[in-house]
Amino acid sequence: MRRALLIWLAIGGGLMMAGSPVAMAQEARIPGWGRVANPGERQFNIALLRPEGGPVIPTFEGWFQNADGSYGLCFGYFNVNTEEVLEIPLGEDNFMEPREFDGMQPTHFLPVPDGGRRYYCAVTVRVPETFGEDEDVVWTLRSQGVAHSVPGRIRYTAYNLEEPMQETRRTVAPTLNFLDLDGGEVMGRAGVAFGPIEADVGKPLPLVVRASRPVNPYVEDDLRPINLLWFKHQGPGDVTFSQERIEVPFETLTESKDGRETETEVTFTETGEYVLRLQAYHSFSDFEFQCCLTNAYLRVSVHQ
Repeated sequence: MRRALLIWLAIGGGLMMAGSPVAMAQEARIPGWGRVANPGERQFNIALLRPEGGPVIPTFEGWFQNADGSYGLCFGYFNVNTEEVLEIPLGEDNFMEPREFDGMQPTHFLPVPDGGRRYYCAVTVRVPETFGEDEDVVWTLRSQGVAHSVPGRIRYTAYNLEEPMQETRRTVAPTLNFLDLDGGEVMGRAGVAFGPIEADVGKPLPLVVRASRPVNPYVEDDLRPINLLWFKHQGPGDVTFSQERIEVPFETLTESKDGRETETEVTFTETGEYVLRLQAYHSFSDFEFQCCLTNAYLRVSVHQ
């Protein structure tokens, strides 16, 4: 909520005028403030969109502190194309620095989503408790001949995300569990990488996941469904899911305290190493208000 208010002050309302003491203080506190959105401008410009030929831009969503004192830096992306899917393999065109944090970011970038603007928190980078306010983790993407970089940092409280519960919106993140794999339950955007498991080219592989909702301490009867979204995260070939979107109605969540099992089948067109991403959320506002969603990742080795 603090971040949403900060952005609102930057782009509208007429309450914070250029050159005012408040604006000058914000500009001094946040480098590049005016480059995000000048007074009277919009942060999101629909003129950026096109069917194809545009770049994909990495975004920094914010940071949160884990129970062990370490931090999570949450990154998403904005593919400005409405139709073109971009593949940017790890390497000189897709990397994070320092390189110790490189390797888990997506390489498969979908077009602008229906009803949305971009893809939120596709990967969370875990940095140690000793990570300083003057340090950055920088994600660079080069596409269509243009390089875009974004720093992830913990120095600004406006980017401090509530994780995995948000008292102000009275909500909690769902939990996910790959029933056939070790790793237990996952809750929150930091995510866990399961696997690897084996698959064959062209042969559908069933994926069984239990989705559940922890006790919501803020709401006695939480009637919202849980939505699941499957993505190709990394890999050389095409990936097809029999069910890319799954909705778990609240009625089935209340039938068992353990939640509900869901199943989809995934098919791969080429051999190689893949990572799939599964996101669980209640509604789109979980992304808009930066809480509360859950990420899980599955490594798959695909053979002929």
